[in-house]
This record gives sequence, structure tokens and C-alpha cells, in this order.
Amino acid sequence: MFQLSREEFAALRSQTVTLKGSRGQHPKYPPYAFTEHGAVMLASVLNSQVAVRASILVVRAFVRLREVLATDNELAAELAEVKRTQPGRCCPG
Repeated sequence: MFQLSREEFAALRSQTVTLKGSRGQHPKYPPYAFTEHGAVMLASVLNSQVAVRASILVVRAFVRLREVLATDNELAAELAEVKRTQPGRCCPG
């Protein structure tokens, strides 16, 4: 798990729908994010039906991302650049 930088959070907010309200609209601190490995590790210690379903969905999302990267050269190049400039902050491998 790692905390997004303010720039990463701003880029994320500009691309997705984010939570409105007192906690989500103007957060004091950027949120935390999980790598695929971290999400699987977290799921291994959580023991509820909701946690199991959530972990399955997270792993499926990462699998789908790998499939997309295998066919989208431009996106794969952008991810490679992120990995190069942010070692340890992005994706395993």
C-alpha cells in the first residue's frame, strides 16, 4: 500500500467519478492505493464474504489490465514510463 502524491490524486480525480461530500470532495490528504500483490495480501487476512468477493474483483481487474496492456502498445509504454520514473510505486515486475 502506498499514498498517492497530490499530482497522482489530481490526475485520478480528473479521470474518474469521485466521492462527493465532506470527506471525498476536498480531502486533506491524498488516498492510499494498493498494488495487486498488496490487495491479495490484504485479502488473505480479511475473513468475510464481502472481503472475499472484493478481493476476487480486484484480482480480476488486475488480470484484465494485463490483458489490455498486452494489446495496447501505447498504454504499455505509458505504464513502462511510470515504472521507470516511480520505482517501487507502481506495478510488480
